[in-house]
Amino acid sequence: MSAVGKARSMLEEYRTLRSEIHSLQKRSTDLLIYTILATGALLGYGFSVQIGFVFLVPFSVVIPLSYQVKNNADMILLLGTYISVKIEKNIHGLQWETFLCKFREFESKNRKLPRMFECIMIYDLLAMVCLILSFFYWGYPLVSFALIALPLIMYFLWWNYEMPSCYSFKKQQRYIQEIEKAAEILNQEKP
Repeated sequence: MSAVGKARSMLEEYRTLRSEIHSLQKRSTDLLIYTILATGALLGYGFSVQIGFVFLVPFSVVIPLSYQVKNNADMILLLGTYISVKIEKNIHGLQWETFLCKFREFESKNRKLPRMFECIMIYDLLAMVCLILSFFYWGYPLVSFALIALPLIMYFLWWNYEMPSCYSFKKQQRYIQEIEKAAEILNQEKP
């Protein structure tokens, strides 16, 4: 393949990956909106029936959607890192993902709040509201509430630990190593 053909191929791959990143970002925003709307509707129902367990039902929405948002953020970082390492180094003028890589490195030394802090706070706020309302309307022994609430709290503690790492310099460095190892394997497999 000629140098021009290779550049065109890489540019098309760049466009496709940037489109995928944009799609994941939009999907994450949509998931956040769905989470807020569904939680609000379920809390409204909880107030109408005033049963503590109903206030825990929103977790059936919040947990899977928050996990999907985390997975989307991981994939966005992986795609961006791949673009920076494999495409932008070879095509003059494309530097956005490379800039973001350098920016993450700078942030790792200077930022006080974790990246995605706002998103984390919204999911945490929804979870806390659901737990508090459930506690106040709980009509069963508190031991049963604790047995249900503890795993939910553990999930959100894990999520609060994992979510900021989705855009971290440390994870980005790990992805760079994995991308380069995969490239070595691909080069060895070529006849």
